[in-house]
Amino acid sequence: MPDGNLRYRPNTPKVIYETYDDEVVLINMDSGNYYSLNRTAGRAWASIERRATAQEIAQELCRDYDCDGAQVEEELLRFVKELHQEGLIVPDEDAAPAPAAPAAVPAAQRPLFSPPVLQKFSDMADLLLLDPIHEVDENGWPHQPPPPGN
Repeated sequence: MPDGNLRYRPNTPKVIYETYDDEVVLINMDSGNYYSLNRTAGRAWASIERRATAQEIAQELCRDYDCDGAQVEEELLRFVKELHQEGLIVPDEDAAPAPAAPAAVPAAQRPLFSPPVLQKFSDMADLLLLDPIHEVDENGWPHQPPPPGN
């Protein structure tokens, strides 16, 4: 398991991501895999962007969800490990402490905690690895360049 006190950051520029309402979509440009994060995972991702540690993120989630702190920390460490194994985050040993988290949700409005989920999709990897930004020519996209030497 990863160290709960280590700070991570998104593995940019190799990983690009965008938030759409309650969902975060990530693309690993090295592997061509893309990912979807559920609401809880998206909330954790926003904290990773702020360079919060896993322990800090677990505390933030416990403020925002009706949950058991030990379960949240266990699930969050599993999630961070998965993000790291997929190459989506990297340790950031030089990061300063994370800025303050957003205000807590009032206790009466806290939803039940659901574990963070990272859904992985590899069905478009070949297309994403073609690098459409740089390989578009008169043949359009997707068009795989000829092998070297041809």
